[in-house]
Amino acid sequence: MVCLDLGTSEFRSLRRRTACIAGRKSPAVYVSFPSSHSDVSLLRQLRMETIRCDDSLIVVGAAAQELACSLRIPAIPLLIDGLVPTDDP
Repeated sequence: MVCLDLGTSEFRSLRRRTACIAGRKSPAVYVSFPSSHSDVSLLRQLRMETIRCDDSLIVVGAAAQELACSLRIPAIPLLIDGLVPTDDP
């Protein structure tokens, strides 16, 4: 059994295991990079998991928060004002 809470600033889940409950949480943010060879290579070297979307590479969650801080770029909220934009792929 899994419980999921999609908050505007954080996604949380609880999963029941045999003798305990396991919880996870992740910031609801992402950063986007052009899908260039150098960016792909850098993200692989950093062992960052990415999602390919159109012509961009997307990093989500805590990894996105850390990367945004390191590169001094803003992390983008997944749910702007608590909503999924209708024109967002």
